[in-house]
Amino acid sequence: MNEWLIAEDEFALFLDLTRIDSFVMISATREMMAERSTALRLLPLNHQLGNVAEDVQSLDQDMVSFKARRARARSLNLSKERQRDYARLGLTMDNPELPRDAGTAHLGLLWLDQCHCQLPLIWSYLDAYLQLALQFRESPVPDAEIEAILARLGHKVAGPLAPCLADVTGRLDKEIEAKGVFSAPAFYFRGDRFIGQQHLPYLAWKLSGSRGVAPV
Repeated sequence: MNEWLIAEDEFALFLDLTRIDSFVMISATREMMAERSTALRLLPLNHQLGNVAEDVQSLDQDMVSFKARRARARSLNLSKERQRDYARLGLTMDNPELPRDAGTAHLGLLWLDQCHCQLPLIWSYLDAYLQLALQFRESPVPDAEIEAILARLGHKVAGPLAPCLADVTGRLDKEIEAKGVFSAPAFYFRGDRFIGQQHLPYLAWKLSGSRGVAPV
């Protein structure tokens, strides 16, 4: 395992595997990256830091009003958004929620990143985890199941993941805090962070060389 570093010019997607919207972002990102050669790292938002909402206070009353309107709109549209999210993943609202504790699934994702795995293999890991998470429902997917997924993908772990990655996860905590990525799903792109799926058109435009008019 090499020293942890997320370079300023790197492109990364931070994920919280307890949230359906992270898997929706995975689906949309796969489409965006399908015909692009840009390197993308998939990283866990470390569960020790949690997935906290940004609440930056503003003295601009127009901005305060705007945020209040957006909050009301989000509340009203939450049910429809969840239906769309589930439909995008081929699920229905009858499907269970994901376990609130991802167990060692985040560590499995970090292990594959540290092994410099290619995106298709990491997509396969995430697909396999989602299916198991929907089966286990209230409880975390057992460590043995996560290790079995990794073994099937050719990356068997010689021992429990937590001690194998203890040093890396400690550095990841500090890296996340320094970069201000406290909510997932979120992109880190050339030194900036983009939280939420609404930024995908802009990122796709940037990855295409910023040709034409920037999306609004």
